[in-house]
Amino acid sequence: MGGSGAEWQVPPKPEFEWSPCPEDGFAAMQCAAIPVPVDWAQPDDQTLTILTRRIEATEPVRGSLWLLAGGPGADGTFMLNSAAFLAERHPDLEIFIPDHRGTGGSALLQCLPNTDPPSEACMAGLPQT
Repeated sequence: MGGSGAEWQVPPKPEFEWSPCPEDGFAAMQCAAIPVPVDWAQPDDQTLTILTRRIEATEPVRGSLWLLAGGPGADGTFMLNSAAFLAERHPDLEIFIPDHRGTGGSALLQCLPNTDPPSEACMAGLPQT
């Protein structure tokens, strides 16, 4: 494997809470803004948040299903109906739908010029593009 030669460090488990999502019609869905390192080689440095939605299993959990938007450039909202459909047919799966970095409710890695209002990431001092 290539790379900078930096030692890989496992970051501590991030602290976050699940709460109701803002999307209408998806009462069983919860959301969390999960902080992740900007640079995984330096997990104690700067972080950004990734919005992730979940539908909890209603039966003993068999596994997890992650629905990932193609892209880059798409958030996970277009998969909400599919997630509800899958949850109904597979009540033993926990279903997760993240918004990729810089889409939907997830933070940008860099600030875009003339963003109004500025994102939380920009307010935190991330570099301007």
